[in-house]
Amino acid sequence: MSMVHHPSQLPVLVASNHLPVLLERREDGKYAATWRGDRLLASTMAFSHRDLFRPSRRKVRFLGRVELEVSLQDQPAVNEACAAISCIPVFPSAETDVATYDAFCSGPLRAVFHNMVHPSTLNPPSHVQENADPWPAFLAMNKDFAVAISKAYATGDILWLQDFDLVMVPHFLARLVRPMTVPSTVGLFIHVPFPSKSVLSTLSHDRDILRSMLTVHHVGFHIYEHARHFLDACEALIRTPPPSMIQGQLVVHHNGKQVHITCAQLTVDAARVERDLASNDSVRDEIIRWRQLHKLIFAAVDVVDELHGIPHKVVAFHQFLKKRPEYASRVLLVQVGVVTSTLGSTQHAQEVRRLVDDINAQYPTPVIVFDVRNDRMPTVDRIALWRVAEVFVSTVFAEGLNTCPFEYLVTHRNATGLAILSQFAVARRILHGATIVNPWNIHSIATAMEATVHMSLKEKEFRRDCDVLSIASHTPTRWAATILSDIAAAASAPPKKLDVLTKPLTVEHLLDLYYKSRGRRIFFFDYYRTLAPDVSSDFGIVWPDVPVDVLSSLEQLCRDPRNTVFVVSGCNCELLSDKFGSVPGLGLVAEHGYFIRWAMLGRAARINKYVRRHVNTASYGVAYYVEVYIFKEDIVY
Repeated sequence: MSMVHHPSQLPVLVASNHLPVLLERREDGKYAATWRGDRLLASTMAFSHRDLFRPSRRKVRFLGRVELEVSLQDQPAVNEACAAISCIPVFPSAETDVATYDAFCSGPLRAVFHNMVHPSTLNPPSHVQENADPWPAFLAMNKDFAVAISKAYATGDILWLQDFDLVMVPHFLARLVRPMTVPSTVGLFIHVPFPSKSVLSTLSHDRDILRSMLTVHHVGFHIYEHARHFLDACEALIRTPPPSMIQGQLVVHHNGKQVHITCAQLTVDAARVERDLASNDSVRDEIIRWRQLHKLIFAAVDVVDELHGIPHKVVAFHQFLKKRPEYASRVLLVQVGVVTSTLGSTQHAQEVRRLVDDINAQYPTPVIVFDVRNDRMPTVDRIALWRVAEVFVSTVFAEGLNTCPFEYLVTHRNATGLAILSQFAVARRILHGATIVNPWNIHSIATAMEATVHMSLKEKEFRRDCDVLSIASHTPTRWAATILSDIAAAASAPPKKLDVLTKPLTVEHLLDLYYKSRGRRIFFFDYYRTLAPDVSSDFGIVWPDVPVDVLSSLEQLCRDPRNTVFVVSGCNCELLSDKFGSVPGLGLVAEHGYFIRWAMLGRAARINKYVRRHVNTASYGVAYYVEVYIFKEDIVY
């Protein structure tokens, strides 16, 4: 007898594009894997897996790609090294174009999910090369993940998929995971914004993405605005009914399945940040280095791309100094820019560099420090920068999860610190003490910068206290526990019964329709228990003879040239022909549609092409059913 676990004790398999590990090959040829913070999600800044499950007693495993290219012969050694820290590496198959997949995720797909139309989605067909479509590579990588998950998945696991780059994994899981003793429990959390239906439609496979997402039991978003876009897209593009509320939770009904929606935000583990701040010598050294400048520091760490509005921030800071030139020697903007594989990131960094150099040339000493990095800013450097900065500045145009504002405010728990946030930043929903600006309005950003310099100590402390309380009430562990509990509850919810699509026909209604019809009429009759009585319990006859009056009625129907009549049954061809073969013009469908004898009289010729056109569609459906449910172990993609 299997034990029933509380949701808080169910084992979890967390699947993300990259494992939160640092994999190194030692001199002896063996591999070593160590935890690497801030690496769980490529789409976020400063998101650590360490914050999610620290006090939890549940078994947690991580599944994803490693950064090193691993040869086939080294894969067992890498598996062993990762298994030591409960990680499962995913090795892309030889057929998977990894470079195309990464470029698609960091380029067009990321832009669309951030509600921006990527230039590549607007290219006319004449400008697109034959092999330019990245979708096959995206599917291939998602299939590789699904195969790896099906091997690692154990009965009772909660599978938790992370972010948009694995959005098609559920599509393949429905075809690859073998039947288990209990239903699988699958959740998907999107850490970036979700686009409006019009922007999502710029992707040629928009409906495939939505249908795949609706294959899971639970979909999570950080804020309701993102969930609303998802629900609108489902209604508009795949015609789902409006969502309902079940026990206070949004539920989407699709193909008889309930998909639960949760909106929940997370911040950072304040205790972990404070420990890093207090106990790390490198942090203290960095703090001393920055404080030697004796300036009021405005700080920001952003990915260098068009979404983060770095030029607007720089120009606004310059405008602030033009209005108050006396502050030019007393303030400093430290902008850290992380160059990524995103299309145009390097070029954008060069443009920002030229802009910063032009502004600095107008002052005796530099007023802006633009620190370009090719990798994420280490936790040590980031926390030290937050601690010495008086103001945090964000001017993003679209953003998902970004825990930098929360880290900054935690480092100022015992000091004054202010945040200037874009109205499009997700963090603004939690940080009520922050100053909110429109990132497109440079004047409002400059005004907010000036206001922070003149703000009274009492107001600074009040704003900080409000934000620190908000951070404490949205801890990562609480967030993870809530989402996993919702996933487990969604998987255990009873399925919604399908609405009745047919109603019993009355003789009067049927005759009325028959006489009023002016075009063709088609009839489908079931053989057993419809045209022939059920006598199995009385005489033990499985396939009884058809009464003579029924055969006569069928013959009369078939004589009308506007009528096409079929008898449908699960019995074999010989038996069905023996029972109904005497009726001229009657079509027969044996073995539930696998064999068809077409009607020879009436206007059958007029409908033959129409019916045959749908036979091709039906054959694909039968083939898929046979593959998935009968020959499941031998599916070939």
